[in-house]
Amino acid sequence: LPNQVNKTWTKGGSGNSLTCTGTHDKTCTHTFTPEYNSDGDYKCVGYNKVRSDEEKQKESTVVQLTTVRSTEVSISNETVSVLTNGTVDVYCTIVGKPLVDMSAVSWRHNTLTDFDWSSNVTTVKGSEDDYTLVSTLTLVNPSTNYSGSFNCNVQAENNKVISKSVAVSINNREYLDAPVVSHNRGEATEQDVKMSVTCRVEGFPRPSATLTYQNLIDGEESRTISGASRIISPTSTEYKFKLSTSCEYTQYKFICETQTTRNSDNRVLTQSSSIEGPIVSGCESKLFTVGSVIISFYFRKSRMTLALSTSVHSY
Repeated sequence: LPNQVNKTWTKGGSGNSLTCTGTHDKTCTHTFTPEYNSDGDYKCVGYNKVRSDEEKQKESTVVQLTTVRSTEVSISNETVSVLTNGTVDVYCTIVGKPLVDMSAVSWRHNTLTDFDWSSNVTTVKGSEDDYTLVSTLTLVNPSTNYSGSFNCNVQAENNKVISKSVAVSINNREYLDAPVVSHNRGEATEQDVKMSVTCRVEGFPRPSATLTYQNLIDGEESRTISGASRIISPTSTEYKFKLSTSCEYTQYKFICETQTTRNSDNRVLTQSSSIEGPIVSGCESKLFTVGSVIISFYFRKSRMTLALSTSVHSY
């Protein structure tokens, strides 16, 4: 473009100027992140200030933009639990541009071969700008042999099959089992002793869990620990809790309480189990090597224990 010119970008016939930046007088750059509605003709217009509108249009450049998006598939639930007299919907959402045809979407079960898919699956298209399909699997009064894995399969571009699955558990009763608690004493450092507690709960609907601990030596009040959870199945979850304790002589009792609310009458079911942790007698304070002898010092209040172990080296 000649020096001392005006430069701008416009989209379609709107005539509205878009953001334009340049490194020097002869450059006009419009930078943006394309979206679905970004398709269209983009016009770059450069003209001298003295020229008329009619003359400047002759110096415009048109760029046609068409956006695409690879097919993506998501599932509304990874695990589902339902009673034999209940109803549940699972949604499989397909997004892409261009959008796959409805016939490219299918459902399968890992064991069932005589399932009536046409009566239990509906697939609808979103609005034109959404570029989405939503395929819904509906289970009404399901039998227990429906338990298993339902898979939403999508035939995408380049003959690629994308599959998302949901684990379904069909139960004929609501229940809650006693939790299973275990502990593991971790490594001792110079400052503290780290240990972990695992609580596995089982029930329908899938229950939650809380863990409390109490110092059996000092008799202090129980305290609650926060932890991380991992879903094992539609009816069971594993909770992991971590605790750091001081080097003083102590022992903890861990209590895991689990609960669930029955859908039939909103009654809350509770169960609990407990376990006594290891006796903490001290922390490792110092570790050093003298020749081929490794010496470790352990402290427990006023008592000290000296541990010796030899190491053999080959040269």
